Amino acid sequence: MKKIIFEQTGNIITTPLIAFAMIQSILLSPKTTNNSASITFGDGWFILIIWSIFFLLLKYCYQKYLKDGYQVTTGELSTADEREQEISHFALKKTYQVVMFFLIVTNITTLSIFIITMLSAMLIVSFSTYLITWIVYELTSLD
Repeated sequence: MKKIIFEQTGNIITTPLIAFAMIQSILLSPKTTNNSASITFGDGWFILIIWSIFFLLLKYCYQKYLKDGYQVTTGELSTADEREQEISHFALKKTYQVVMFFLIVTNITTLSIFIITMLSAMLIVSFSTYLITWIVYELTSLD
């Protein structure tokens, strides 16, 4: 369960950083004309890159030193046994249901910043759903 908490916490931290970087680019970039288009990258992208490198290093350290079956390449889907695989399938099913709900209720014709914010919030809720489902199912399956 520690690997799920680790991976999902990292995903939840990464999502608002991505949203911030993208919103910052939208706000800082000059308006597109018929003759030109450009994108301005702000400090948000630098923060995101630094976090991504740090999180990747944390993943490799976790894999190397904690030795609980976590694999960098498969992340939260690193299963050590059939019970973990069953919990992962159940958590993925719930996560899929949450994602589908948000995609149905999200109006794609809204402003770009609103879309980015909504999709980021949806990802945070989805990662949290996966994490909470894992913890609850893990704790209830021990009885």
